[in-house]
Amino acid sequence: MLPFLKFFFPNVQKRVDWTKGYEFLDQELQKVVRNANTGRRFADKLVKVFQKNGEPLILYIHIEIQGQYDKHFGMRMFIYHSPYAS
Repeated sequence: MLPFLKFFFPNVQKRVDWTKGYEFLDQELQKVVRNANTGRRFADKLVKVFQKNGEPLILYIHIEIQGQYDKHFGMRMFIYHSPYAS
């Protein structure tokens, strides 16, 4: 987890108190997106961490490795990141 955040999100990683650990909230994420029209999201992670100021921070991480052309890729990314799509 830490190497991933250090590489992709160095500013976020600096705010996290790693001595308090982290908790994956995958079951909670599946409850939220169960009825979404996007299908299963195998690479999505919801992680609870604590900031150095003691406040909890929820990280939503979406990873998608594109191995071949997908004409619906743009729409799928819109749905994943749009607060208006369901």
